[in-house]
Amino acid sequence: MMRFLLILFTITHFIIFSIGCKKSADIPSDSGKRVSDLNVPENFSWKTSREVAFEVDIRDQRYLSATYVIGIYTADGRLLSKGAAQNGGTFKTTVSLANTINEIIIIKTNPDNSNDYKKVTIKDLKVAVTLPENQKSSVASVSSDRPDCSIGCTRTVEITENNQSVHIAEDETVCVRGSNKTFRADFSFRRGGVLRICGTNLTLNSLGWAITDKVKELIITPGSTVHLDGISFGHEGNRFTKFTNYGDITVKGGALLNYHNYGNIVYQGDFQVEGIVTNDGSITVNGNVSGGTLLNNGSVTSTGNFSVGNLINNCKLIVGGNSHLGFNSTNSGYIQVKKETRVSSLTMNTNAMLYTRDLILEAPITGLGGPSLVKVTGVTQSNSDFAVISGPINICDMNGLEQLRTDKLLNGAKSSCDINIPLTGCNSEGNGTFQFSDRDGDRISDNLDDFPDDGGKAFINTYPAGLNTENTLLFEDMWPYKGDFDMNDVVIGFSYKIITNSLNKVVECEGNYRLRARGGIFSNGFGVEFPMLASTVVSCEGGIVEQGQKNAVVLVFEDMHKELPQMNTRLSDPYVQPKSFKVRLRLENGPDLYNFGLSEYNPFIYNYRLGGRSEVHMIGKKPTSLVNEGLLGTGDDYTNLKWHVFYISKDALPFAIMLPVNDFKYPLEGKDIGLTYMKLKYWVQMSQTFSDWYKDYPGYINKENLYPY
Repeated sequence: MMRFLLILFTITHFIIFSIGCKKSADIPSDSGKRVSDLNVPENFSWKTSREVAFEVDIRDQRYLSATYVIGIYTADGRLLSKGAAQNGGTFKTTVSLANTINEIIIIKTNPDNSNDYKKVTIKDLKVAVTLPENQKSSVASVSSDRPDCSIGCTRTVEITENNQSVHIAEDETVCVRGSNKTFRADFSFRRGGVLRICGTNLTLNSLGWAITDKVKELIITPGSTVHLDGISFGHEGNRFTKFTNYGDITVKGGALLNYHNYGNIVYQGDFQVEGIVTNDGSITVNGNVSGGTLLNNGSVTSTGNFSVGNLINNCKLIVGGNSHLGFNSTNSGYIQVKKETRVSSLTMNTNAMLYTRDLILEAPITGLGGPSLVKVTGVTQSNSDFAVISGPINICDMNGLEQLRTDKLLNGAKSSCDINIPLTGCNSEGNGTFQFSDRDGDRISDNLDDFPDDGGKAFINTYPAGLNTENTLLFEDMWPYKGDFDMNDVVIGFSYKIITNSLNKVVECEGNYRLRARGGIFSNGFGVEFPMLASTVVSCEGGIVEQGQKNAVVLVFEDMHKELPQMNTRLSDPYVQPKSFKVRLRLENGPDLYNFGLSEYNPFIYNYRLGGRSEVHMIGKKPTSLVNEGLLGTGDDYTNLKWHVFYISKDALPFAIMLPVNDFKYPLEGKDIGLTYMKLKYWVQMSQTFSDWYKDYPGYINKENLYPY
């Protein structure tokens, strides 16, 4: 788990994720609009989330018949789903994702706690990825809108002769094509612009910059081969400039500041790290490396010496000469130094490895998380009383510790070569042999098994993602007629814990529900239909599995008035704490996680006031087989079983919605939700703009209409 957190911290610290909402400065001031007055576009679903299917193929023969654990995470580190697959197999799962979530991270954990991972942009309702053996542990290299010269160009210039000049006017995106030619580029005075290079064997030998307070951007596109000859990019007068490489480039002379590399860069000489350089590809330096901050998620190799002020190494760093690991160095991958390593400060994370000829300690090496390794083939030397090794670090000096006393090994650090550091795409050296432990015989390594002593259980999945959180269900109970759209007739918070076995089959389902408000006037009950046969349920605690249903329909309570003594919707009434319910289902021959999914399933409220059973579901959710079908499609309801249209009014309004937010603040009695959450109208009427309308952002809510508890 510590390894997961370190990976996710690095990603979120250096990548700014889009959250699909506007900044407060861009939010218009308005008073909202009544739901009944909305002009709802055709086929608008009223869904605040969507079902996304994941298929993760495993191609990794390193651990023979062992099983790999796959976790799918949000960008901020919340676990969405977890399961297992062996080499040649596929982990499949389905997760209900909020419409505001557009990026996820997939982590494959090997039996020895090493990881492979990918960042994925969610563009469709199905995500299929492959995590191969010895995959390079680079995150951003698999994502990114990778620009080319086919779209988005204001102007395209073909380089047809040597020393041709290209001018980038203010706010232009100029795309350059050609091959085997040299050219120069000039940007307009005090204006920004973008230069994209799409070509082969092109040489950019002059870059004319003017002082500007706007971004000027240079992009080398995928598949391009470019030579930068004496280019100085991002000097003091141009500190707002941006350089991104997706192709193959060679650099001779000049200086490049604050850039991001997704491709391959070869320096014909020294590499001076200016500002912050992020590498998600490969950098080869025929010389020395020195300077500012280097975030390495890929491979960096230098023939000379290495010394930067700040190093974050998440993959592979090879140094042909001496290395100085400065005052803010962190290693989560593999560092090899052919000669001497001098340490001013170094943090080693789980399974990290430093392999060097000589080690000179001037300050501490600190281990975090799980075990890591410092391997020395020559001399280990301490130059300071502060030069200690602390934490779960093994120091392996092949010929014994010469000048480092054992009292300098603190808090679990030890002198030993007996440790397994796995082979990965970042670490081709490794150390030791992994000892597989599986006490319950389910082929899940004990260290990755949530139930290491129970062969029938392996993993815990939660919905929504994260501990101690829930989503919110809002119902209007006047169906088949429209209500007042205060959406507080029944307000229920809910969460699920789904337990699967090593084959990703659901063996247990626990639902937790909180009845928060009952603003409706009818004696409504609450139930949930689950996507599995009723015959698979062998026991049910805390609820009733309804007889006469093909699928498992669980009734949680029968009359909200008997469960909650106050409405919790009016300021004139006392407030009472929500009523909590817990339902636990144990299954036999249950569905796989892919088909069962992680979502709200099919929740509904019901009553018998109109003769037979009335049910209120969310748009698109089918009624149960015990509903009074004669009520469907009457009043304002447009339900049609034959056409597969369910629970939407004739003017395309909902009777129930689900919101992916914890402790949603619902409106007071009689206060229209559209006049309370003022951006809801934009979400409905303007192609999903303000898809986060239900959040407490500046300018989003008329708080005078909110029930305050």
